[in-house]
Amino acid sequence: YYAKKLKISSDKSELRKVCLSYIEGIQWVLDYYTTGITSWKWYYPHYYTVFSSDLSEFVEEYNTVSYPPTSPLSPFEQLLCVLPPFSNSILPPPLNTLLVEEKSPIQRYYPTSFEVDLEGKRNDWEGIAILPFIDLNLVQSHYRKLVKKIDQKSLSRNIIGHTYIYKWNHFAEPESYQNFYGKIVTQVERFVINF
Repeated sequence: YYAKKLKISSDKSELRKVCLSYIEGIQWVLDYYTTGITSWKWYYPHYYTVFSSDLSEFVEEYNTVSYPPTSPLSPFEQLLCVLPPFSNSILPPPLNTLLVEEKSPIQRYYPTSFEVDLEGKRNDWEGIAILPFIDLNLVQSHYRKLVKKIDQKSLSRNIIGHTYIYKWNHFAEPESYQNFYGKIVTQVERFVINF
């Protein structure tokens, strides 16, 4: 399994590295749900997981990671990291050309065909897409070169908004909202969260 899926040998040092990276992912998720996003740039650098029995062997070696401060990507940067080339029209010119032009310096991250591992899966959507991992620094450097050329109307879509927490407060002034399902009356307080 490890040789085929993770491309590592039976050498314990390679397995240790992957296990510690996976445990770091568990820490990242725990931090996300308890204290907020600790790093906007961290990712698990493998397509597959490791066995629990191997994790248990290395878990005591794990040291909690502290990340340097990071900030969220702009909406266009996020789209450059996740869009398939066929969806390039979602991005404004000239950013959309990065996904489709053969001479694009980051074109290798947007393949039109790729392997989907369906081993052990019942449905196509369960498959693991074997896509190249994005070099975020490279994508951002080309984004910065082209973002100055985007028209103002399109740039208005490229803002990072606020994140809110809504808490029920039975002393708050009732507010009513009309939506598809009818009138909703609620008593909430809204708080802005800054990351």
